[in-house]
Amino acid sequence: MADTLAPIGAHTAAAFPTDPIRLYAKLMNSLSRCQHELRAATPCYDVAQSHMDSARDALAALISLESGSIH
Repeated sequence: MADTLAPIGAHTAAAFPTDPIRLYAKLMNSLSRCQHELRAATPCYDVAQSHMDSARDALAALISLESGSIH
């Protein structure tokens, strides 16, 4: 299931790289997916790490927006 959800977030962030609402949604969704993966009966740590990396990217973009480095 994680494989079917990952491209959606990537497409959304690429289409609207400076939209803080979409970036925040990507951040929260990625963290939720990571948590879900880690709580699974047989967690896949590579998938969880991928979701964590996606969350980290969204957070970095939000920080960049706040500091004014993206116009």
